[in-house]
Amino acid sequence: MDFLVVPTWNFRPLYILVLLDHGRRIIRHFNVTSHPTGEWLRQQLRKAFPSDTTIRYLIHDRDPIFTSLKPFLAALGIEGKVTAFRSPWQNGILERMNGALRSRHLDHVIALDENHLRRLVFKEPQAIAMA
Repeated sequence: MDFLVVPTWNFRPLYILVLLDHGRRIIRHFNVTSHPTGEWLRQQLRKAFPSDTTIRYLIHDRDPIFTSLKPFLAALGIEGKVTAFRSPWQNGILERMNGALRSRHLDHVIALDENHLRRLVFKEPQAIAMA
């Protein structure tokens, strides 16, 4: 799980939440928001894992919004694994996918708003993850 920050035409940041299945290397869930909050993130996790009990671990960085989810993840039966400080290689599959996402879609076009960014990037999200 990771956020990717994308500036818009008026220099306001948009945040892309990406949940990647490491075993299959596919995007499990994504969404775009201008203001990520803990409640919004919990809702995205509910959508990503509605009744799935096969998920045991969720790898994330030290972003405060992720660390505040520890009790919620425990209630779902998921153990949160935090990467070490300044160690993106510990979540390398997702970091590579983020790099492919930037180079293929975001380096050439400026996003206008949340809906435009969704249409730009995630026409074929599985193709990005498999790259």
